[in-house]
Amino acid sequence: MLSMLMATAFAGSVYVNNTLVDPATMPNITFEKVTVRIDAQGNLWIDAPGYRIQVVGNQPAPMPVPVMTGGVAPQPGMPMPQPPSAGGVAQARWWMVTEDSGTTGHAIEVFINDQLAYQVTSGQPQKIVDVGRFLHLGSNRVRIRSNSANPTGGTYYVYIGTGSDKSGTVVMDNPTVQFGVSANKQGAYEREYTLVVDR
Repeated sequence: MLSMLMATAFAGSVYVNNTLVDPATMPNITFEKVTVRIDAQGNLWIDAPGYRIQVVGNQPAPMPVPVMTGGVAPQPGMPMPQPPSAGGVAQARWWMVTEDSGTTGHAIEVFINDQLAYQVTSGQPQKIVDVGRFLHLGSNRVRIRSNSANPTGGTYYVYIGTGSDKSGTVVMDNPTVQFGVSANKQGAYEREYTLVVDR
């Protein structure tokens, strides 16, 4: 399916994990378990957990993303900064990072300004995504809701905050949003945060 989409001519641009790519330079590549979104400008956004895009000359190539080993440590494979989003928020500045320490049974929904931004579950590959397109300057409402059925293992964390790209490695500042659910969180749980965005 993705191969067919990438081979199709688009009015807009194609982004894989927030990195602009030229589909013509990526023949015979198949991404599995992806989310595809087409925005109002006709741009195709492909969220491919477990892959990173590394630009070598003019040829991007997907590579596995290593799993974070604790906290919000530096992570390789992140896109270079891009121009501000339509909401005036700089891209490659505000990030969501997940950390799953061997959990099962958790399903988490992340709402930003009352829009469902992401859904994550125990056992999925780690997500490291730029959330700038969901934000606007000033106060932003972030609501995270989990539903846990027979959870086991450690703790599943969702972090949202600022970070910077240091030569392909994202270094995250102390995250404003720190949401975690452990094996003792049975059923529904929800927290709300205010995220103040200055740029």
